[in-house]
Amino acid sequence: MGGLPVSSIWCSFVDNSNKLWLGTNGWGILYTTTRESNFQSYRHDPDTPNSLSSPSIRGIYEDEAGILWVGGYAGLNRLDRTTGKVTVYSSDVETNVATTIYNVYVVTGFPGSDGTKLWLGQENLGLFSFEKKTGKITRINNNAEDTDSLINPWVYALLPECDGSVWVGTRDGVDLVRFEKNGNPRFTHFIHKEHNPKSFSGTRVNAFLKDSRNVLWIATQGGGLNAVDLNKPETTFVHYMYDENNPKSISSNQVKCILEDKQGTLWFGTDGGGLNQFNREDESFLHFTQKDGLPNNVVYGILEDNEGSLWLSTNNGLSKFSPSERMFRNYTIEDGLQGNEFNTGSYFKSKRGELFFGGINGLNAFFPESVHVSSFLPPVVLTNFTLFNKFVSPGEVVNDRVLLEKHISETPVVELTYDENVFSIEFASLDYSAPRKNLYSYMLEGFDNSWTMTTAERRSVTYTNLDAGEYRFRVMGSNSDGGWNQQPASLRIIITPPFWKLWWFIALSVLVVGGTAFGLAHSRYIHLRRAKEEREKFSHRLMEQTEKERKRIAAELHDSIGQGILIIKNLANLGTQPSPAMKVPPTPELLTEISSQASEALDEVRRITHNLRPIHLDRLGLTETLRTYVRTVQQVSQLTIVSEIDGIDDCLPKNMEIHVFRIVQESFNNILKHAEATEVRVRVHNVDRTITLTIQDNGKGFSSPKVLSEARRASFGLLDLSERARVLGGILTIDSSPKQGTIISVIIPFHNQKIQSL
Repeated sequence: MGGLPVSSIWCSFVDNSNKLWLGTNGWGILYTTTRESNFQSYRHDPDTPNSLSSPSIRGIYEDEAGILWVGGYAGLNRLDRTTGKVTVYSSDVETNVATTIYNVYVVTGFPGSDGTKLWLGQENLGLFSFEKKTGKITRINNNAEDTDSLINPWVYALLPECDGSVWVGTRDGVDLVRFEKNGNPRFTHFIHKEHNPKSFSGTRVNAFLKDSRNVLWIATQGGGLNAVDLNKPETTFVHYMYDENNPKSISSNQVKCILEDKQGTLWFGTDGGGLNQFNREDESFLHFTQKDGLPNNVVYGILEDNEGSLWLSTNNGLSKFSPSERMFRNYTIEDGLQGNEFNTGSYFKSKRGELFFGGINGLNAFFPESVHVSSFLPPVVLTNFTLFNKFVSPGEVVNDRVLLEKHISETPVVELTYDENVFSIEFASLDYSAPRKNLYSYMLEGFDNSWTMTTAERRSVTYTNLDAGEYRFRVMGSNSDGGWNQQPASLRIIITPPFWKLWWFIALSVLVVGGTAFGLAHSRYIHLRRAKEEREKFSHRLMEQTEKERKRIAAELHDSIGQGILIIKNLANLGTQPSPAMKVPPTPELLTEISSQASEALDEVRRITHNLRPIHLDRLGLTETLRTYVRTVQQVSQLTIVSEIDGIDDCLPKNMEIHVFRIVQESFNNILKHAEATEVRVRVHNVDRTITLTIQDNGKGFSSPKVLSEARRASFGLLDLSERARVLGGILTIDSSPKQGTIISVIIPFHNQKIQSL
């Protein structure tokens, strides 16, 4: 608002969050915050002499005198914060590599130098010692062809030891540099060896940490985490790698930074896997990511403040993490940061407790206890209601009624029909300090099982296809510092059901369905009862027929065979005991008469037994028996018979063949007794493992449309046909109409397992 003329300001107002609002003439409504920034920034400004030499910051170190040393991609900066003076140490890389200060990636202290020197690690230049008073720089031996030299000149991490040695992390592994009494360096290389599981696992080193147990931890870019117990004489590397099958493994093999807190707990920042907490007891890792509130899953640096909170630099601002509460509070460029993106290895904590983090646009410095946290808890309001992605205005007619009488923020209840099933609710937290940092948590009671967190970029929610019923939407919001207003905004939502879900329709449906079910059950009961009655009638008639057959056989045996045997007996008596009246002894004529009577008796026995079971079945087989029977009927009747009988022997079990014969026999009996037919066609075909039997006459036929059911009630013969077809596992059909004759057809499968015995 630097260009706003004072005369254009007509009115002003400071709200509860210390926001200054201005009403202007021609400039609209403007606002600005009245609070100071939480974070001090140091940046590169080409127009300002006392500014940092590089916009992107790497190494950071504050010495015993309070002088801040800052490395970047344009040399080393000496910042005297009491005077604001910045001294830049930089030289062109092409002049003299051994004395070049340019790509300063790491800056750290130099133990044993009484504070007069610094260690510098430079990208593609190697390891250097720097004399703070004179600015003299000395390059530690770096020769790719010399084994007694640094592995690689790209230096990304340094860890000085009290004995004057220094651990150097490069792009190709780790060097331990020790110095002889004459100052000559000696190098011990630790690199990855493919067939040695105890060797270093990575290549590029991002960070070192020697913990309180004298264990050296090494963070790598792609090789996971390495640990070396310095208490042991042998240097053995223990590896901690990401394992997709182990949820308790480290979350990424790209480890950026390491911290041991005051409690002795180890923390690791990763590239893409968020923050990891290490459990020394079972060597497991607990992960904290964006879903837990971390602003980004890339963690460049970790520092612990004097209160035990962890401060994390990420790809999306700074985050303050409380290990006890497991809560994150996030800060962005809107809070005064140099930017939202920070850099690997660019973090430092001074002895006074001041924290420093470097990023792509400068350096931030702050005392954590001085970081302001807003106490203003903003109200949360509903700002918009849409139906099928269309904004609903107050007083607007929707589906023949006004849906919202007032604005949604003043509407306590919204009533929707069952088919208005896609609606959205938008909400806002009324804190304008840094509105993009406001957070929200919402829940639809009656549908959601838990609260859902969301950000300012997604401060709306859509629901679809909810069941009819009553719901309550609640939403809570926070201010830009993460302070939550526990009083949610609320909206009652009623969804009316369709008519087919109303109680009266359900009750009517139950009655209809119940009545239908009762009617069907009753009809089924009647059907079963009638079927039972028919079965009982059939059994009764079967017994009557059986008894009648017995009487017939008894009568025939008595009248014909018995009479014949009696005649034979009398003739035999005459031959053996001639009476006085006989004038001549028995003659051959008498014996001939006895033989004739015996033959007639034998023929009668054969006829009776044939009726019980034709002997041809066992002697000639089913096929020839049927053919013989048809020829016999044709000989003794006036019928003209045309027959086509395929071979069907062995198609059915032997005990089943009699049923086929009886079906043919009973059909002809019905034709001879009732049909008044002159022609009959008999067809027996064997096709596709199926016997098809058809007997067609040109008789008078049946007059009832329900031929089979009527026939069953009228004729025991047709009942016998039906029962025998059932026993054979076949299908019987009778097609008949007046003066059109009758067709009896039976389809019988081969050796059907459902075949039963009578």
